[in-house]
Amino acid sequence: MKIIDVSGFGHSGKTAVSDLLREVKGVEAHDHSFEFGLIRYADGILDLQSNLVDNWSPIRSDRAIKRFRELCQKLASGYSKHLNPSFLKISDKYIESLIDGRLFINGWFDPLYDQQKLDINREILKKFGLLEIAKVFAKILRKKKGYDAKKTEVFLSIGTDFILKTKKYLEEIFISNNSKKSEFILTNNMFEPFSPTSALDYFEDAYCIVVERDPRDIYASVINYDQSFIPDFEENNKTYSKNYLKELKEDMLGVMNVQSFITRQKVYYQKTNSSTDDDRIIRIKYEDLVLKYESTVEYLFKSLKIHSQNHSRKNDYFDPNRSSKNVGLWRKFADNEEIRKIEKELNAQLYLYP
Repeated sequence: MKIIDVSGFGHSGKTAVSDLLREVKGVEAHDHSFEFGLIRYADGILDLQSNLVDNWSPIRSDRAIKRFRELCQKLASGYSKHLNPSFLKISDKYIESLIDGRLFINGWFDPLYDQQKLDINREILKKFGLLEIAKVFAKILRKKKGYDAKKTEVFLSIGTDFILKTKKYLEEIFISNNSKKSEFILTNNMFEPFSPTSALDYFEDAYCIVVERDPRDIYASVINYDQSFIPDFEENNKTYSKNYLKELKEDMLGVMNVQSFITRQKVYYQKTNSSTDDDRIIRIKYEDLVLKYESTVEYLFKSLKIHSQNHSRKNDYFDPNRSSKNVGLWRKFADNEEIRKIEKELNAQLYLYP
């Protein structure tokens, strides 16, 4: 099973690439609005590997397992709906496979991290007169498990075969009855564009497409949002209003203050490893996909090992002619002081028009 993830730097045109790939025979595409963030989120799999393998200590490894389990519980509802109904059960099995032993310690570090949560729970129970009952039940439960009620359960993990165990875990999550009939799974922002190699190693056959776009157009497309092409999944979003999504982009990209926008772009690009040594990482320009459609699609399919004859629904989802209105938006603001500032400070990211 081939995994193809499309990511970008925010409003950079990844939806266009995702739509193009939806036209290929044998694709199982995640919903545009769904992002599998369990790898890249704080307390996710990359952090788990860091603490269990790369930067091990008894405190960090124990805390990493507990935080990862909490993250899985928070994501369970959406992931069970979009991926696998047994997501939490599969995750619990994976976590258990990482644990080599347990200690029970009075005076461990959990209160340092959990005290606020414990205080809130205590206040809620106290408010409803349930605190003493809860204490009794907690004591009975801990005694049943065979350890002192005052002691904290501490997980011991060596991190052996972490990559292998993680591969099996992710495969079990992603492979459903539907995906067994598909040639590849298309995901959104599962890998980050900055240095996706580590995350790619969690899969046998995976690619990360990083979509870049002229920062002048990123800026102009949000400032002039209502005049830009807006994808259907945003225009008719069932969860969030169009206005909310617009304001979210304004905040995330920092467009309401041009210096904030420029600083964000600089930081993101400076923290990006643009090495071409890994064939699994494919970087393309949004403008090339629109203005040089045929050659860019040919390059993309060749890099992904997709046969052109499988492009059976050409232009059903992505129409370069329709998207051309999103290229060169900045020209409407060519004399704008903000555009000139972007051109000066982000010169290396500007698209070189033919």
